[in-house]
Amino acid sequence: MRRKIFISIDKALNAVLMSLLTAGMVGVAVSCSDDLGEENGNGTSIDFSVSVPDNGYNSKTRSGFGQTGKLMGLTVSNVKGATSDEGKPLYLHTIITDGFGTDDGQNVTELSDDSTTVPGTRATPVTSATMYSNATAFASAYPKDKSWDGTDNPGYFFDLQISKSNGWNTNQPWPGAQWKMAFFAYAPHHCPGVSLTTNTNSPGAPTFRYTVPNDAKQQTDLLTASVTNLAGNSKMAAPLRFRHALTAVRFETGDAMRPGTVKSITFKGVYGTAVHRIGEATWSGYTNVRNFSQTLNVSTSVPNVAGQPITPKEGTFMMIPQKLPVGASIEVKYVDKLSGAERTLTASIANTTWGMGKTVTYRISTSSIAVAPTLIVTPPANYTYQGGTKPYKVTSYATVAGGGVTKTVPVAWTTEY
Repeated sequence: MRRKIFISIDKALNAVLMSLLTAGMVGVAVSCSDDLGEENGNGTSIDFSVSVPDNGYNSKTRSGFGQTGKLMGLTVSNVKGATSDEGKPLYLHTIITDGFGTDDGQNVTELSDDSTTVPGTRATPVTSATMYSNATAFASAYPKDKSWDGTDNPGYFFDLQISKSNGWNTNQPWPGAQWKMAFFAYAPHHCPGVSLTTNTNSPGAPTFRYTVPNDAKQQTDLLTASVTNLAGNSKMAAPLRFRHALTAVRFETGDAMRPGTVKSITFKGVYGTAVHRIGEATWSGYTNVRNFSQTLNVSTSVPNVAGQPITPKEGTFMMIPQKLPVGASIEVKYVDKLSGAERTLTASIANTTWGMGKTVTYRISTSSIAVAPTLIVTPPANYTYQGGTKPYKVTSYATVAGGGVTKTVPVAWTTEY
């Protein structure tokens, strides 16, 4: 019993919103109950219940719900650069959304709950339906009378492969009621570019160093998960809710993009190596400033249509979250259809931020105006089993940026059920 609600920016709020959303909440509650009945706990050895936030958004409106029912946050900025196209400026309209979208360039991509497929290439963003077939797990056992404080080591089991085919089972016993447990994991197992920087005797959650592969199609959607303070005699599947440890970076056409072909995109002067402690929301130890390039040959045959994908899903750049260093820039090689000339478009992205678990979308344009709508839905507090009616708060506006001026204007909206 699942209901999906999509909100589009169109008309004013209609009077049936509360009853529709209340019905949706009932559907969600039933779904959660069903999911709890599907856990794998076998009561004898430690195993895990694995999930990944399935985030998505609509590229036309830049608003929408992920499969978890949470609206994706969005911010917009605009960077002016230079181009060899007769001195005209290049604008990079930067759109930042929470989570890794499963956008196909037109609509939210829905994945069936029973899907057993895996990403076609490493760079394709991962969801619960396309979760990797294996992961690397760690565990710490510490006295039951304390809470996890990062002083205990993850030596109960260390660098252990767990797999979907085995029900995410470790074949390791629960230690008993006198202990508490903390679990840590990353996926896929022994991900290329990952090297552990701690061992079984190191206190706290495991840390690793990650180096981004040069080829964008080999850049893994690296996932991490942690859970602490579980009873040492739980004897049920321990929840591992994986999250995206990197930043997904993609490109779209902007307004007034001249018909032609995008030949390549290059990030210049960005960090390629850093250190991450599993369970934290930050990275450190940045080194290895270098370039990352992708050959595309993507046609932009339709002019004045914004939001058309330039980088495909499998060509999503999976980059280390970072504040981009001085000198960081984007270079786009572009052949316009009219003259057949190859033009080099460049823009600085120095001192901007790629956030962990965010999708950064650059819209390439020679236009100075970008319009980006934002829709924020704030739900009420949780319902009891008795149900009821509660108000939702909806904020809807558009940010219009360009020419050195940024204005925010209200935008009407309506519901679809």
